[in-house]
Amino acid sequence: MRPLDHDQRAGSGSEVGVGTRSQRTDTLRATFREVSAGPEDTVTPTLIMAVVRGLLFDLTATGDRHRTDRALDRFAELLAQ
Repeated sequence: MRPLDHDQRAGSGSEVGVGTRSQRTDTLRATFREVSAGPEDTVTPTLIMAVVRGLLFDLTATGDRHRTDRALDRFAELLAQ
């Protein structure tokens, strides 16, 4: 099993978290709008992108989609607090 095999990555999204990947992405976008300090805020998007890139690197290195998806869901929860 290759960690980044496209067929293994594809799925309904229901295997991890609540809702589809698209729904989780929409939730992250909505959360970002809530935590952003406005249009001039460049720090918050930089932090969010760093976390997402780190999770993508982790997924690439380990192939553990379940854990990285859960980590992204948890990050979105933390942003919402």
